[in-house]
Amino acid sequence: MALKGSTKMEKLDNELLESIEKRDSIAFTALYSRYKNLIYGQIDSRVPDKDAVNDIFQDFWISVWDKPSVIRIDDKGAAKKSLCFLVSCYIIRYFRTVRSSIFNSDQAESYTAANEPSYSHVSEELLAQEISRLVDQILTKMPEIDRMIYTLREKEDWSLDQIANHLSVSKKTVSNKLSLISGEIRTQLSPLNMLIGTTATMEILNSISKLL
Repeated sequence: MALKGSTKMEKLDNELLESIEKRDSIAFTALYSRYKNLIYGQIDSRVPDKDAVNDIFQDFWISVWDKPSVIRIDDKGAAKKSLCFLVSCYIIRYFRTVRSSIFNSDQAESYTAANEPSYSHVSEELLAQEISRLVDQILTKMPEIDRMIYTLREKEDWSLDQIANHLSVSKKTVSNKLSLISGEIRTQLSPLNMLIGTTATMEILNSISKLL
């Protein structure tokens, strides 16, 4: 009796991305099918405007097709973490656009003085949440001591001396660590640079971090 042929194994994400680089639409469809529900869910749960959700979703996948090299692969050949990181960049771009354009649009006149501060505050708050989420994604990849130093400095507002004493290390070590952390954050934010520009990215970082 003839043996049935084994089912062909699915390609890893890195293999699909390499094919997408060569404009392989079949590989793109495979990657899209693998992650479309995850990506849509990420956007839908964080963006209140449903029309915007669809626009962001479409723009996200266009960027994957146009610039697959932006997607980073983990040591298992998977792109999931990088795709989630990139979608956060798109959500940040959306909230930044909303914040900067709402009062310059033709609809701005329809907002009452009472409504404007409320809408602006919500937009600012959502933008800040997305930026914090993005930085947290970067920090999860760093050693525990680096995460602790960043948290104490950025979120707890400790001085360098306080951090050094708490961790029983020199102040110079803390300073060097902070420089390395800030450099890594800048490097990891290259997708955000691509979307909104280096200057805008640095403005965002400066607004949330004393390190950069």
